[in-house]
Amino acid sequence: PWGKDGPGKDVELYLYRSMIGSLMYLTASYSDSDYGGASQDRKSTTEGSQFLG
Repeated sequence: PWGKDGPGKDVELYLYRSMIGSLMYLTASYSDSDYGGASQDRKSTTEGSQFLG
């Protein structure tokens, strides 16, 4: 289906939604891969603390 954008510009809604969905997927997958790094790089909030010194 086609919709109207602003002052009469035609926009294909399916194409727009698929592009936005792709951008959202890339953002989510980057965040997940960033979280999958080495466990020493992240600060734990559930495993307590360690005193060094």
